[in-house]
Amino acid sequence: MSRIYPLHRKPTLALRHRKAHLVRSFKLPPDLLRASLLERLLKCGKPNCHCHTTGPKHGPFFYLNRCFAKGQIQSLLLKSQEQIDQSCQSLAAYAQAQEVLDEISQINDELLRRGEPLGGPQPLTSWPNSRAIFQKSLAWDDGWARCVIRGLIQRFPPARC
Repeated sequence: MSRIYPLHRKPTLALRHRKAHLVRSFKLPPDLLRASLLERLLKCGKPNCHCHTTGPKHGPFFYLNRCFAKGQIQSLLLKSQEQIDQSCQSLAAYAQAQEVLDEISQINDELLRRGEPLGGPQPLTSWPNSRAIFQKSLAWDDGWARCVIRGLIQRFPPARC
């Protein structure tokens, strides 16, 4: 289930800023995995084994289950601790990406509810395109002040008389 964000009392500009921030900072991890991790304790096939009576069952065994259309399920037995760790990281990456997408979706829903366009005017930064100026002009071998001044001069050349 997705988290419900309290957006109905926030100003439209704040929603647009939050949406722009989420879209800018969203990076899709390459190791996403949409599945369920199951831990099972199982009985074996030996009729005289302790697992058929009151004794402990065998395991734990870890399975990765993926659901497809029409109730089809694909299971994969994870045999090593490395596979289990990779699966947990991939599932966490998917959950994090889903959370960001859910928040963007809820912001879009609130904007539509208010009658606002989804694209709309982009929120302004404190100075025209200041982030792009710093990213393009930053050279680590030059001093910081020279980089900033060079970027500003390229972006806003002095007026000629």
